Parts: sequence; structure tokens; C-alpha cells
Amino acid sequence: MFTSTSNGGSAATSASSSEGNDARTANEPRPASEATAAAASASRAQCTTTRIPSAANRSAIARPIPRLAPVTNPPSLYAAFGDKRALFTEAVARYQQTYGAFTARALDEELTARQAVERILTEAAVEYTTPDRPKGCLVLSAPELHDLRDQARQALESKIRHDVATGALPAGTDPHRLAVFVAATVRGMSSLARDGATRAELHDVARTALTAWPAPVP
Repeated sequence: MFTSTSNGGSAATSASSSEGNDARTANEPRPASEATAAAASASRAQCTTTRIPSAANRSAIARPIPRLAPVTNPPSLYAAFGDKRALFTEAVARYQQTYGAFTARALDEELTARQAVERILTEAAVEYTTPDRPKGCLVLSAPELHDLRDQARQALESKIRHDVATGALPAGTDPHRLAVFVAATVRGMSSLARDGATRAELHDVARTALTAWPAPVP
């Protein structure tokens, strides 16, 4: 998506353009090309941040273009993203950086797997039921994203395995089985939210799931 200057002539042109930009005062209107680029950037962000997660609750790649991105027309969407798959991929990346970032943050910031899971389930109950957002989780809902789901499960499994190795969890704990249980719980919470479950109901699910967690080693 990004290109670099590869010859002296192009570099000189870039330098000249930069000097011209510096000379332009803040009160002067931007050239049409800059205004167009800014508008395209804003439209792209709007597509990926607000429209696509909602449209992708089922299979985004299979949906018609107008339903995927009603803020743009199909020709401009194809010019910006190339095709629906590229649009969906960018929307997923955007989702992971915004609404869906809480899971990775919990795994990174909490000391133990138990603390991370409690935080993930508690925050999921909030994130999945926040008004004016898609209900549930895009990554957990879209069939195309099984690899991302598997990566998240493996990250949790690794944290659980570390706790077993360091004695924070009993030696008989099965990291894989426990990680699959948590993954199933989070995915179930997402499905419940999409079906209209309340935040209080999801908090109840979270608290109940945590009772199955192995007792820490004294």
C-alpha cells in the first residue's frame, strides 16, 4: 500500500512540493487533491469502524456491497479497498484495535491467567452490550475468522500453562481443556448478546463460569 521514492527526479519533485506546502498559509484552502484524499480517508474510517462490524455479524464476504458499506457507493468502495474481502480484512483489523482490544490487553497486563480471564469475562459483558455498537463480538461471530479465534485460545492456553509451571495452578490442571472452556464461555456470551441478553445476564454467566476455575495453589 505504501511506495518509496526510487529515483532522484521523484525525490526532487517531492521536495519541491513540500516547500510549496510549507509556503502556503494556514488560511488558504487546501488543493482539491488534498481535500479529496481527506474525504476518502474519513469515508474509509467510517466504513471500517462503524458499518462493517455490524454487517459482519454473519458472513460479511457474502453480503452485497451496498449493505456492507452504505456510506459509500460500490465504485468508490472498490477503488479504496479492491474487493469485499480486503474491506472485511481491514474492518477486522480495525475492530481488533478498538472494540475487541480488551481481550489482548487483559492477557498482556494481568499477572495470572485467572485474573486475565476474570477481566475478559467481566469486560465482555460490558463490551458486548454497549448501546450503539454491534452486539456480541465480530471475531467470534464471523465463520471466516476461525484462525483468529484459535490464536486467542492458544494465547490463553499459554498463560495457563505458565501458571501451572510456576505453581500458581495445581499440577493436574489441563491448560488446553481450560482454555477451550473459557473460549466456549466467551463465544456463548457473544451469542447471547446478539440474541438480546442483558448486561446483568452476561455478568451472571461470567461469575458462574469463574466458579469452575481451579483453586489456586496455597
